[in-house]
Amino acid sequence: MTINNRRYKKLKESDLFICALGYETRSWFLLEQNLLTRNKENTLIFCLEKHIQANNIFEELAKKQIKIIESKYNEVNIWKNQLEIFLQSYSNKNIDIHFDYSSMPRSWYCSFPLMLSKFINEEKKSSFWYVSGNYPSEYSNYPSAGIDSISVFSGLSLPVVDIKRFHIIGLGYDYIRTETMISIIEPESLISCYAYNPLNTKTKENALIANKRIIDRSLISAALPIDNFSGIIDKLCELVYDLKQNGQVIIVPDGPKPLIMAMSLIPDIINKDGITCLHISRNSIHYNKVNVDPRKNEIYGFQILY
Repeated sequence: MTINNRRYKKLKESDLFICALGYETRSWFLLEQNLLTRNKENTLIFCLEKHIQANNIFEELAKKQIKIIESKYNEVNIWKNQLEIFLQSYSNKNIDIHFDYSSMPRSWYCSFPLMLSKFINEEKKSSFWYVSGNYPSEYSNYPSAGIDSISVFSGLSLPVVDIKRFHIIGLGYDYIRTETMISIIEPESLISCYAYNPLNTKTKENALIANKRIIDRSLISAALPIDNFSGIIDKLCELVYDLKQNGQVIIVPDGPKPLIMAMSLIPDIINKDGITCLHISRNSIHYNKVNVDPRKNEIYGFQILY
């Protein structure tokens, strides 16, 4: 697997596009930008929730006869089947596949890279796009829902042996949820990492303020530039290799989606025993959803080659 950064350009008609519409206004930002080249053959849309402001989008999609698949966050098998059917029809064609994962559940977008391995080659490339958003400025009021479940996402479950364990935890702005995760996991040696925008120093300051208590408790704290996905992968791999020499490594992704995606890929990229990734899901029943508007000039992308 080779990962390269990509700069966003509008899609060509020959490009395939997969996205999910939801309660965030940014969920249809890229779709709206590329409606001119979209048709029922080159576009696959999942709808998790309908937003009243998206009415015009749905009208345009209806005119173009583009199918919308109504989905639920936990319906993993449904979207996998639909995606495979969609991609199989292009198995003999040289096309580029584009995913907008800005508003997708992590159980979806983190599964895409390995799932695509049978569809991707040098002539058929896959690109992943993330539209950054405007989040609540008052982190003390950030919506938190606590923990629903913990599951092994990638890597192998770790054997119960008397060996040092390192936990690498991703940080976002929901410090209440993060503190809850830490209290459940009870890490012996904590390493924290967070993403920031190099062109906006405020994002780094805000992450430090929101997570000060956790960062102060960490053996290592890594700041990772959100606009450099391949750089995040390289840094995480370097960190895991170093820690692996002294014990087992448990990766617990959280924070912005590019950081979650990168952390989730590490066990499969390194592919060694003693490295695993846990996904900890929110309690969706008690989660107060916040609309996230797009930062129109902050679209981050990367490409995967096999």
